[in-house]
Amino acid sequence: MTHWISKTDGGQFFVNGQIGSQKVSTSKALKGVKKNELIGTLRAGYMWNNGPLSYGAETGYVVLGSENGVIAKESNGVSPRIVMPEQALRVKTNGWLFGGNAKLHIGDSWFVSGRGGLFRSNLRVRTGEVNKPASSSHKSTKNGYYAGVGAGYDFNEHFGLGANFDYYRARVNLGSGVKTIGGGYEVYGVTAEYRL
Repeated sequence: MTHWISKTDGGQFFVNGQIGSQKVSTSKALKGVKKNELIGTLRAGYMWNNGPLSYGAETGYVVLGSENGVIAKESNGVSPRIVMPEQALRVKTNGWLFGGNAKLHIGDSWFVSGRGGLFRSNLRVRTGEVNKPASSSHKSTKNGYYAGVGAGYDFNEHFGLGANFDYYRARVNLGSGVKTIGGGYEVYGVTAEYRL
């Protein structure tokens, strides 16, 4: 049977929202990271339809919740060498998305999808001595990337639901004496999409 989208000439604007949970992986500079909170993503864009394939551009915003961890001891990299003590760390992450996406429509209603692009991450970082209140706070904005895959079902030419896996790579500079570190967010979620 013919997929709903194959009956739509040209292309369509779309908006979708995703909720899910995340798993955090960090660079060796961090240890004992614990996550909390659900994540949320809102995207909008335009897709061109070409038979069973749709492709387009998207932009959006993602909120990745917060993480708590400890910055491992390390040298400050100068002479004489000074070993920095461990510090407690709390990071809240969100950011803008600029990328592209594609869908392959299967049968009359099913699809598989993929996406990827630039993740302009905004991180709010609080640090301090372990087991004591935070002593400093600052924001860091850096470029990372995101990529994801998914599958779902289109109920008609305007509305569909899907399950997705997305990976967000963020980077943050913790300030003087501490190297820039990176963190990866593995997000599993459910997406609802409306097409105009």
